Amino acid sequence: MENNHTHEHVDLTRQVLNKIETGEVSMKSKSYFTLKTVAVIFLTFLIACTLTLLISFVFFSLEISEQLSLLGFGLRGVGLFIMLFPWWMFLLNAVLLLALERLLVQFRFAYAYPLVYVFLGTVCVVTVLGYAVTYTPLHQSLLDRAREKRLPVVGSYYEHARDLPQGKGVYRGQVLAIEGNTFIIGMIDLNTASATYRVVGREGVDIDDFLDPGDVVFVAGNMNRGSIEAYGIKKVVSR
Repeated sequence: MENNHTHEHVDLTRQVLNKIETGEVSMKSKSYFTLKTVAVIFLTFLIACTLTLLISFVFFSLEISEQLSLLGFGLRGVGLFIMLFPWWMFLLNAVLLLALERLLVQFRFAYAYPLVYVFLGTVCVVTVLGYAVTYTPLHQSLLDRAREKRLPVVGSYYEHARDLPQGKGVYRGQVLAIEGNTFIIGMIDLNTASATYRVVGREGVDIDDFLDPGDVVFVAGNMNRGSIEAYGIKKVVSR
């Protein structure tokens, strides 16, 4: 039986050598595999950095536009947050995540784990890194450069990161006057002529307990005959 096994091994070796001689199978040099490994490492690093920056930009834009505040405005706020979320960036991140996961499985350490674990681990790592980058000066610095028209290519994204969608029930303005549970705001985000609106808070809420004239506020509510019936009000910390 041992002789049979030896003969089979010899035959297999001959078959492989014959295929190499006839050109059916091509041999790759060591430098080829080295260059391939370097290319995979470089692409992995590039995609991981791109993902981290994109995820951190999503967090940054949601924060400076105050849309994250919607999560504290009850179920209506959560629903509006989901509706206004930048889903196109989410889809772009998902595509990059899949590409990154495909690259990672080419490394030896990934063979020890199921693909789903590799994918979920990748999601967790880049999300945590992206969230951490949000609290570095990076995006604020890029935003300042964009305001000064010194940021090419991505400058417009930073210039409009603070913008709120019009007609969607979210407003940002400066408090001009306060009376009980109502106050007047001058709109900040309108591209047209300046406008003022009366904001009506919930019954029993004294606006002057947490707002003063001159404060900038973020408001979520329904426009009704020139007044905003607010279900969420938050003072904006300037940034």
